[in-house]
Amino acid sequence: MLGGHSLDLNLELLAPQASFSAQEIPAYLVLGVLAGLLGALFNHGILTSLTWNHKVSRVGLPWRVGLAGLVSGLAVALLPTDFRNSNGLREIFASGEAGWQVAAITLVAQSALTLIAYGSGAPGGLFAPALTIGSALGYLVGFGAQNLPGAGVPTTYAFSRNGHLL
Repeated sequence: MLGGHSLDLNLELLAPQASFSAQEIPAYLVLGVLAGLLGALFNHGILTSLTWNHKVSRVGLPWRVGLAGLVSGLAVALLPTDFRNSNGLREIFASGEAGWQVAAITLVAQSALTLIAYGSGAPGGLFAPALTIGSALGYLVGFGAQNLPGAGVPTTYAFSRNGHLL
């Protein structure tokens, strides 16, 4: 659905699940505040990880990248198989098949592993992990808000109206 298997994005699959009502505004405000706070915390974590790896760690770049790969590989091996593919995780959130536990584990694990990998100097970026982290956060807020009157399904909070991740 999100281009994990091809560049053909079929956002019509999300349309029946996405909705918005005025009663959801408080939940969206909570999501915005949490996203801002967690975004600032994540940014601080990235800077701290970079500083620690470059100034405190006395290990060379190849060893730092290798250790980050070892830690990430072990962590992913211990997690359920859904966690081995970030596109697959976002598809689970888009379809509404995930429980709050999967979203919480995704939020924590993806954040920690991104800090470890990016801080080590390993090639890669922050955009794709940020999409997964944002989707997990939105799904958690949506899961918590779904019992409120007029609230939509958790997928509404994981994705905006036009299908872009929050």
